Amino acid sequence: MTNSSAGQGATDLLIGPVISDDDVLGRVAVVVGPAVRCRRMLWLFFLERDGTQADLVLPVDGLPSQPGAAAAGHVCYLAAESIARAPGLVSVVITLARPGTLQRTDADRHLLRALQHGAGRYATPVRMLCLATPDGVRELGPVRPTR
Repeated sequence: MTNSSAGQGATDLLIGPVISDDDVLGRVAVVVGPAVRCRRMLWLFFLERDGTQADLVLPVDGLPSQPGAAAAGHVCYLAAESIARAPGLVSVVITLARPGTLQRTDADRHLLRALQHGAGRYATPVRMLCLATPDGVRELGPVRPTR
């Protein structure tokens, strides 16, 4: 699943609720704009019960190309604790921004597995794991590992 926000203004996307997967991808396309997708980093943004985006957006810089499970687990722990301590927050969207194409790389798959493990370990309510590159935005992979 991929998304382009062409045809919708950024303001329209930011005020509307995030309900469907396409809504999530459209929001990521606006929050993690093309100009910042040239640097490897994680972006976390939080959703409230009614699907609106909370004012809390966390960029995580300095992400190694192959982060260990502990680092990804720490991100999931931070997200879970933020949700637990903030009334109204129900989920987080975690997005990997990086240069290159939308084709998933081995490093992307490695990070996906680490985030899946961290989300499971800390019961992090992840709405979606996304990939944002200069080419666009897509789902990185399922929140739970497939068997």
